Amino acid sequence: MATPDLAPDLWRDLMENEIGLDRYGNYTVPSLARCAKLRLVCTSVREANKILQTPYDARVVYSDAKKAVPIRFSGGMHFGSLHGSLVAFSIVRDRDNGQMFAVTNHYLGCDDAGVLWCEVVRTYSLYRLAELLNGHSPDWGARLPDVHELAYRNTGQSLHGFRAKQPTIFALGNSRGAVTKNQLVAKEYKGSPAAGVGLHYDDCISNQLLEWRRPTPPPPPWGGTVSRAKAEYYKQPGLVLITSRDGEPVKVRALDWCFARVGVIGTVLARHDFHRPVVDVEAGDSEVTISAYADRVHVLGKALGWDCAPEIVKELAGHASLLSHGKAPALPTAFDSLQLHYHHGQPQRWPDVTLKLEEMAEAARKLRDEEEAERAHFQAQVEKLLPGTTKKRERRGAAAAAEQALAAASMGSVNLDGSVDPKKFRLQCSRSDRASQSRSNKDAIREQEEAGGSDNWHYENQARRDAEWAPPKRSRPSTPKPKPVAPGASCSFLDFLNAM
Repeated sequence: MATPDLAPDLWRDLMENEIGLDRYGNYTVPSLARCAKLRLVCTSVREANKILQTPYDARVVYSDAKKAVPIRFSGGMHFGSLHGSLVAFSIVRDRDNGQMFAVTNHYLGCDDAGVLWCEVVRTYSLYRLAELLNGHSPDWGARLPDVHELAYRNTGQSLHGFRAKQPTIFALGNSRGAVTKNQLVAKEYKGSPAAGVGLHYDDCISNQLLEWRRPTPPPPPWGGTVSRAKAEYYKQPGLVLITSRDGEPVKVRALDWCFARVGVIGTVLARHDFHRPVVDVEAGDSEVTISAYADRVHVLGKALGWDCAPEIVKELAGHASLLSHGKAPALPTAFDSLQLHYHHGQPQRWPDVTLKLEEMAEAARKLRDEEEAERAHFQAQVEKLLPGTTKKRERRGAAAAAEQALAAASMGSVNLDGSVDPKKFRLQCSRSDRASQSRSNKDAIREQEEAGGSDNWHYENQARRDAEWAPPKRSRPSTPKPKPVAPGASCSFLDFLNAM
């Protein structure tokens, strides 16, 4: 009878030493998601998850018995500004069910039982945040731009490569960030289960921006004024979370890159440092090495699985990794590889690292497509052998037509991350739009002339094809009339029937 009592402890030791950690011994969101999936194995593993202690643990209160929408919490890991105790963003884990949430919060205070609580303001998808910040995503449109370069390159030497090219800059106090539409979807609880959850599509996360202006020259001796130089913005390793309301940014929260805090908000928070090794970096062509921390990786990126193996990163909703490229001897399998380091004093090596990352991402995307095709083929074979199996819904023709329309949309309506801004996008599908577009396109007119037929002939054909279809009208059947008989002629009984 002692074995069932020891089994949860054994499972907990396994999670604390291997399953729940990254390669450097840190608890991360993907590794804890892996532990949460193991809860379905047996009761002992479920009990081990409850007694497992992590820096993200918190007491969570939900909106209803389904435990899907958190409304209050106490504890967790917090990210914020270096100066003061400002908490801007938190990741919390409910030990009872293994769920984890990324939330912004508002401090409520102490209840009658002496527990300090924070109210959840908005929640974000951990999968989407991992795509942006943990450096593993092989899809460049889903990653935060320059996320790897800012983590491993000394920005004090050169800032020109990290100049923010996006014109929309939101500043509040000393915090500045680039606004990107449709990057994050935020969920906000409306106050009652009947009211549901509101969605915000314009929240975004970006690098902290440094504002710099060229020195203004002195005015000429004969008088006059000199215009002030336009401000330039350069990316820093820190992050900012910009929240919006009704499409307009209203608040910016600074997330310092070097440390996080753990504990209950309202008390003294303890600093949490992620373990990272000291890496020996070669100094040029000489044999001398420089010991330097590869520690400009943002703490939020570390928490989201920067140092996790690809198979652990995949546990977070199937998140792909560019490290799983299938070419282990030729390409690096870890971000701390010397092939992916920016050597000090060697700016000519910086493009080589970017090309290496792009090669890894391309190989990872190809391998992912092959695995998906193999999985789809296997599913099709199962459906053939088991007729009663629920079949996957076939893709509608409207979906393919929508993709073609989005591909043909103007680039002014497409954001940096590849999403479409609904406020700018308008599908050009009306007859007048097509006609005006054909008249303004000289290549199309030339092709029409070579194919034969004038422009009006093509427009008339197009109008005929676009005309609304109407069913043909059916005529009412007429009553047959009797066959006339000449006067004085005899009529047989058969002729009489035919006449009827």
